[in-house]
Amino acid sequence: MVNSVPPNSSSIVPANNQNFEIFSLIWLDQDVESQYIQNAENKLRSNINLIKKFLYVKKCQQYVEDLSPADRVVMIVSGGLGQQIVPSIHKLRQVISIYVYCMNKERNKRWSKYFTKVKGVINEVDELVSQINTDRQIQRNLDEPFSHNLFNVNCGNGTSTSDINGKFIFSQVLIDCILRIKSNEEDKNELITCCKQYYAGSCMTMNHLDEFEKTYSPDKVLWWYSRESFFYNVLNRALRNENIHIIFLFREFISDIYHQLKEYQVKTPITTYRCQLMSSDELKTMKASVGHFISVNSFFSTSASAKEARSFIHTFFIRDNLEPVLFEFNGEFEVVLCLVLYFVWTAEDAHGLKEVFLHIKKQYSEEDVNLGTCAKLLWKLGKFNLAELYYMRFLKMFPPNDPLVGKIYENLCELASQTGDYDKSIDLHKKCIEHEKLNRLGCSIDGHNASHHIVFPTIPVNARWAQHGVTVAGELQNDDMTYQLCLPYSFCIDDDSQTMIIADYGNDRIVQLKMNSRNGEILAGGGGVGTQLDQLNQPTDVIIDKKTNSLIICDRQNRRYLRWSLSKGTVQGEILFDNIRCWGLAIDDQNNVYISDTEKHAVIRYTMNDKNGTIVAGGQGRGAALNQLNNPTYIFVDQQQNVYVSERGNHRVTKWKKGASQGIVVAGGHGQGKLLTQVSQPEGLFVDTSGTCNDK
Repeated sequence: MVNSVPPNSSSIVPANNQNFEIFSLIWLDQDVESQYIQNAENKLRSNINLIKKFLYVKKCQQYVEDLSPADRVVMIVSGGLGQQIVPSIHKLRQVISIYVYCMNKERNKRWSKYFTKVKGVINEVDELVSQINTDRQIQRNLDEPFSHNLFNVNCGNGTSTSDINGKFIFSQVLIDCILRIKSNEEDKNELITCCKQYYAGSCMTMNHLDEFEKTYSPDKVLWWYSRESFFYNVLNRALRNENIHIIFLFREFISDIYHQLKEYQVKTPITTYRCQLMSSDELKTMKASVGHFISVNSFFSTSASAKEARSFIHTFFIRDNLEPVLFEFNGEFEVVLCLVLYFVWTAEDAHGLKEVFLHIKKQYSEEDVNLGTCAKLLWKLGKFNLAELYYMRFLKMFPPNDPLVGKIYENLCELASQTGDYDKSIDLHKKCIEHEKLNRLGCSIDGHNASHHIVFPTIPVNARWAQHGVTVAGELQNDDMTYQLCLPYSFCIDDDSQTMIIADYGNDRIVQLKMNSRNGEILAGGGGVGTQLDQLNQPTDVIIDKKTNSLIICDRQNRRYLRWSLSKGTVQGEILFDNIRCWGLAIDDQNNVYISDTEKHAVIRYTMNDKNGTIVAGGQGRGAALNQLNNPTYIFVDQQQNVYVSERGNHRVTKWKKGASQGIVVAGGHGQGKLLTQVSQPEGLFVDTSGTCNDK
């Protein structure tokens, strides 16, 4: 098997000592480890999570100077150390406010009054915390960086990826592609895990994360975004700093925001306003860009009242080298919301920017947008580490014998050579050769899931089944010996051990057998019929989950399905979901489990974090209409997450495309009978890569 190791993504997702948010707090004090400061720190973390503490002026100053001008820092300094450091860092763009925490207020007011960023001289911890938290609400709206991209209409045609115009266009296409990739539970879990690691120790934020994980729904997305919580803070920084990977992990939620905004969009044009603090240099660049195109890299709030927008400025002191700017968004222009990107086109669009954008976008969306599409765009933008990461993630979606695997390795080889990593390129060329050999040898067939990825063989259209089969498991008599079977309902192949794993329905157990062998092994059950976790009651299906090295078993009469570890010494299973009249099982590349429910006449997709599941076929009661199922038994899920269902009651097999509200009849559907256009109570089901359906 061809293995791959993804690149280190530490530079893509911030580590614990880096910032997930725009705002951070620095505390400079010789008593910084004292208990009263630690107590204040715990209170402040509800608003500003990253708090860096320093004992010495030199180290603190170096840290501040190394921050990006797009960062926003609140500082707390002691009287003596503040008098040393404030003159040096006061004019830095990243420093937005300074608070002097001291014993002698009058003495420290005398030197601090000359620095406009000093917002208070305070000698009580509670007062300090209260003022910082109050000012933070204003800073959130006023002081966040105005992150944007400009398209210079005087700079050629804007098609080169090496200049600012080319990057403008390709960046917009990249974000558009990312947001059109279907999200999955693995990506959501990665996002939650990253946030939990970063916010560990912040009780309030950890509670918010737990609440979000349990209760989030698309109709609540604007409530979460407008709430003071991790959701706004992390997403906003990712958008403004163009952190592609965090945007990728957030893509489903960004899409939810777009749909909610679209739902509540005003019907007639209005003019809105936003006040923003900008440095003199930022404002100079903006003024020089009149007549050019602009895209804003995030959502931001506006007001229908210019007076209300200006009120933010009046409630906070203007600081050195910063100027208040009032933006007016005129409803006479067409403002196009492309998920997170705002374009303003003039009526004439004289420079054809919109046409260029749509033309390039079309090139990357002729087929389904996927991780390979994003990797190619990242490559064009010179983001080589991210391109490699996404090619590696894309690689893991395919079985080792898939022809696309070779193409992905070829791209990785070329990428490594372009970045000058020739040793890596040689290693990847070896993997290409290994893949070619694997394809020549062929792969074992497993209709369910021989590995974590599903292998789909192609059966020639002119293939004919042998008239006389060969018994490979069991004998004529029904018995409970390990090499004998009683009503075997289904099986799957374990390529690793070259064995069959069989749902031995009549013996209430799962058995592993080598073909033509009398040496079987009971993997699950076998202790007689019952409801205990070491017992089964007429299991109808079993599949292998290679990712967790376990079996998933449909324990039909116990109305549950179980996970049963394949590790040595396992004596009982674990209930994944219960109170379901299951029959058939399938698993896809995202490790979603699909179950046919003969009581609800539906196929339900479950994730490990979703106890309710999502109906992907049927669910409209028993019936023969194309949006209904009748006693669904076995199911099959292909690489595109299309679901094939054997309907015992309708004598047919239906195909439900991903997201479809009704199925397509692909076999039978002409009543019960023996004609070639008919099937009779179909059960077992397999579909090869050509879409040929095989049932029994």
